[in-house]
Amino acid sequence: MAKLIGFLGRSVLVDWGVLVAEGITVLLVPLFSSPTLRGFSCSDSSIRLPYLGDTIPTWALGVGFIVGGLALMVLLEIFLSTPGPSGVLCRGRALPVWLVQLYSVITAFLCGAGFSQITTDIAKYHVGALRPHFYQLCDPGNLCESVTDPFKYFYPGDGFENYQCKGWDLHRIKEARLSFPSGHASLSFYVSTYLIFYFHSRLRDCKTQRALACFIVRPFIQGLALLAAWFTAVSRVMDNMHHWRDVTAGGLIGITAAVLIVQSLKPFKDVRCLKPNEESPLRHLQAGRTGLNDIESNSN
Repeated sequence: MAKLIGFLGRSVLVDWGVLVAEGITVLLVPLFSSPTLRGFSCSDSSIRLPYLGDTIPTWALGVGFIVGGLALMVLLEIFLSTPGPSGVLCRGRALPVWLVQLYSVITAFLCGAGFSQITTDIAKYHVGALRPHFYQLCDPGNLCESVTDPFKYFYPGDGFENYQCKGWDLHRIKEARLSFPSGHASLSFYVSTYLIFYFHSRLRDCKTQRALACFIVRPFIQGLALLAAWFTAVSRVMDNMHHWRDVTAGGLIGITAAVLIVQSLKPFKDVRCLKPNEESPLRHLQAGRTGLNDIESNSN
């Protein structure tokens, strides 16, 4: 029987310290990073498509996938978890089973989301790939109309051999250099993959009373999660925000992050419920020390 404090580390403070560090990194990378300035050739028609805007804005992506995913997990844990106290103590009191399981799945979920986003942002700013609508937003003037060699490669900067963006929206010009990989695709496929694993674990009991959940509800919800991610990725190509290779790479990043988190942290383990009149095998936490003590039983 092994005693663990917290989920990602030695205490709850370590858990949320990791999450806060990831959140700060996600916020600071776009603020203090500049994308690699890449050139282009006038023969490259893939960057000369019109700017159409977002079918799914970034805020809607966060609300739909992050907030929606969290809401689904909260509801499912409340309604399906075994009632009663667990063998986990917080300040000397046994926590309910549903709360302990909810803590583990949410902590792992947020940790993986941060990891996926950081990986995506690092690649975006390092590669500096041009979006399909880059030429319109950059507006280098009549550069391509006056050039005699359509395959001539122009680098950013001053001079006849280079180009300068004359577009007025500097923020959009910066964003137009962040095509690879797709952040929408990586986040949406991460959340959908994590939820697919989550529902498969939580709705795996195929007894008579849960047969409907196993054979109808579970695949239906899993299919909706996958469909939502697929629609998000396709919309980025249709909106001229990304090339197909960008959403492919983003989807692979999200799927890989979800698989790694589920396999390494194993957040879907059932928490043992204490029997009536059974005392928790944990000792009370020391005075002034906070954290969750998670007991893993030797029996499966």
